[in-house]
Amino acid sequence: MISKVKVNNYKSHSETEISLTKVTLLGGRNNVGKTNLLEALFMIHDRLNPEMIIRHFGFRGVNRFHIDSDLWAPIFHNYDMDKECSIYITRNDRIETMILKSNGNYSRKNYFSSIPGSSGFSGGSINTMPQSKMNETDQTAKPIPALDITYKIRSNIYQKSHLVIEPSGFMLEMEENKHTDLPPATFLAARGMWNEDAPRFGQVDIKGESNSILELLQVIEPNLKGLSSVSIADESIMYGDLGIGRKIPIRLMGDGLSRLLSIVLAIATTKNGVVLIDEIENGIHYSVMPNIWSGIEKAAKKFNCQVLATTHSYECLEAAYKGINEHENFSYIRLDRQKNTDTIIPRTYDYDTLSAALTNQWEVR
Repeated sequence: MISKVKVNNYKSHSETEISLTKVTLLGGRNNVGKTNLLEALFMIHDRLNPEMIIRHFGFRGVNRFHIDSDLWAPIFHNYDMDKECSIYITRNDRIETMILKSNGNYSRKNYFSSIPGSSGFSGGSINTMPQSKMNETDQTAKPIPALDITYKIRSNIYQKSHLVIEPSGFMLEMEENKHTDLPPATFLAARGMWNEDAPRFGQVDIKGESNSILELLQVIEPNLKGLSSVSIADESIMYGDLGIGRKIPIRLMGDGLSRLLSIVLAIATTKNGVVLIDEIENGIHYSVMPNIWSGIEKAAKKFNCQVLATTHSYECLEAAYKGINEHENFSYIRLDRQKNTDTIIPRTYDYDTLSAALTNQWEVR
């Protein structure tokens, strides 16, 4: 489990450190950096993906952008690419570090291992290590802009790579890449529909665990009697049985049911990993939120999955307080920007402190 996250010079954060529990909820005003922390955690898991940067544009609903060396400027605090940015996580008492540095004069080596990227945005989940292939050149190429990436476990370098832009797309060129287990991570964005529910349901259904997914969805739709993954042309779509004589697409049953299905399937298919959920309350009515949080807690425990989510909703926070039973596994963190500075201060509430805040109706969002 990840117990701490620290980011330096990353997006809106000059330096921020937070401690995590099994289930952690992040709050705070708009533009304080809640989503940025989720993206930082996802990036350290996604570091072997040449499209690690443009994934973040997709999470924010930006699907068109100019491809040049300024493309990765937004990941640096205040767009200052003269400073390196770093992401640290403490996982099972070991510290993992990812350092990102803009290199305007990168010279390719005669021999390098490369991982090519595809031409489009590829969703929000990383579960396996991509395979690399060897390329050989007989001369040193002209220096080009690159994003240098260094990944360490404790003080040992496990990955040293360079993200470059080719006419055909992105290329991750590896100087060093020692094998290490890559825990799974899944990112669920606040907006947009990623067509990953059907494949994830297939993984769960094969293991005979589809009934547990159905039971959680019945919190929102009691008439739901079954789930199916249906292939239409080249796309698989989730359908539900409401007992009306035919199945209908889950997406036509409302945003709340679709959102909950995505959350539960993400947890079920990210065993021993971490699920990152931006604006978890989107589309879900407040009245069912306590039961949903109870279901999230049960699913996280069953699949040994850590959950980190953001919210703007006081009702969502109250629901988490009411719905989660194992109090020591839950915490709430409010991010505040220090007045007249760009310093972000995290304020952590354990279950008892949150109880006092909610009882006294303090403003803690």
